[in-house]
Amino acid sequence: ANAKDVIVDAADDELTAIPAGYAVIKDGKMAGILGLDTARGVSILQNKLKSCYTELSVDGQNTAVLMDKCDCEIDSEKREISIKLSATLAETKGEVQIERLNLALENAAEKWVKAALDATEIYGCDFIGIEKPDYASYNINVSAEVGRSFDIENTEGEE
Repeated sequence: ANAKDVIVDAADDELTAIPAGYAVIKDGKMAGILGLDTARGVSILQNKLKSCYTELSVDGQNTAVLMDKCDCEIDSEKREISIKLSATLAETKGEVQIERLNLALENAAEKWVKAALDATEIYGCDFIGIEKPDYASYNINVSAEVGRSFDIENTEGEE
């Protein structure tokens, strides 16, 4: 991205950095770095996931989706994390079944969230504000719905 599109005072040839994760600061010092997938998990848990692309593998085929909505509810009494994601199909090189794509996004999001919860143990910090949460006992339920950004109808031969 050109920085001029994002920052008004940027020089014409400056580039904009794209975040690759989060730094974890503890007691005023950097304790570690969360990679992109773990950072996505933190963003999901905090309901702060911004519109972003992610690449998924569906039946051995790479497919890109644009994630646009996230709703995460955490029930500490029932020890449940419920996540609803929506996304739009952005790019694929062949046919892909939406149900399989939904499942791939659900599996990816569950992996990201588990990585974020593991990071809370590793760094001794809590990204979602539950005192002594015992995340290992939580059930994570993810539902994802990927829509298509366009429909093309075959009108060949119709008059």
